[in-house]
Amino acid sequence: IAVLLAGSTTVVLEGNDLRDNRKKSGTPASQQRVQAQSQALRVLRELEPEISSTRGVQAQSQALRVLRELEPEISSMRGTKRAAILVLDQAAPIVRGNSLSSNDGCGILVCNSANPTVEGNTIRNHWRPAIAIRNTARCLLRKNSLFDNEGGGVMVGENACPQIEENEFRGHKRHAAVYLGGSTRAHLRGNVFSGSAGYAVAVAVAGTARPTIEGNTFRDGAQPAIVVKGDARGLIRGNTIVSLAPICIVLRERAAPFVDGNTLSVAPALAAVDSAASAAAAHPAQIVCKDDSAGTLRDNRLAGDGAPPAALLVLDRARPKVSVSAKPNVGAAALACSRQRQLDEEGGPEHGTSKRARPS
Repeated sequence: IAVLLAGSTTVVLEGNDLRDNRKKSGTPASQQRVQAQSQALRVLRELEPEISSTRGVQAQSQALRVLRELEPEISSMRGTKRAAILVLDQAAPIVRGNSLSSNDGCGILVCNSANPTVEGNTIRNHWRPAIAIRNTARCLLRKNSLFDNEGGGVMVGENACPQIEENEFRGHKRHAAVYLGGSTRAHLRGNVFSGSAGYAVAVAVAGTARPTIEGNTFRDGAQPAIVVKGDARGLIRGNTIVSLAPICIVLRERAAPFVDGNTLSVAPALAAVDSAASAAAAHPAQIVCKDDSAGTLRDNRLAGDGAPPAALLVLDRARPKVSVSAKPNVGAAALACSRQRQLDEEGGPEHGTSKRARPS
């Protein structure tokens, strides 16, 4: 850790250059303390029946209670040792105008119920997420530039609820530029995503997340811009997607978001990324629903004045609700039927589809 912000501090951390911070050999003293406390807690749990029947029970029981009270704090400290900037507890600092590059671990890690403002920073070349937010942290990420981070741009988990606004994400290749998991209700607004390569999507939504993804611009991505999976819901509205891939938005597993008023533009000559939708390469489906996904699709259109509704490909047991103005066009519907017949002939339910399935 280069900078640790804890307690209830409201310090301003501004204009610093944090780079090439590496993990030292051996285990830091703080981590040794955490490991010792965890080991003591485990041992005391195992000995609890015996402690209750021996002398000194009051002192030993008190020690057990203290360690139990410390357990959440101990757990929250695990895995937090590798970050250039670590924000803990109820800290509400301003982290502004810093440059972070090539550090081991995360660039910025926000934990517990911290509520920092992180703005105007440049974060690049990290092997773990540039910014990771977890527990019940609430923070504002605004006008940051996140470039070429192998571990992804922003990762949100558990019950964290950040506002992610007007940031620039570029060149994320291995992991999503933004990953929204756990039960987060993050807000993602006015951001610009470009140049995602390899197999990294721009935004991945998973778990039971309920984010709002609104008014963002996605350009030149080699994979779908937005993938929603698991039991995620939320709102995807008013985004502009100009994609190098023939698929812009994918709903899979049991996802059921509300997808409304997005403007989509794709390169039809490129092959589909998703093998299940490869039949759509010649006539690209800008939105793909597969597995048991559902949700509502309304007024999603191709770019240009008077452009037709976005094409939709429905696979497997997916059952999206589609408004009248955004029904699948004939080409996409025909592709969905063709693909469904192919799956049925290959074995029906055993191959991940149902003979009762049909495009919505």
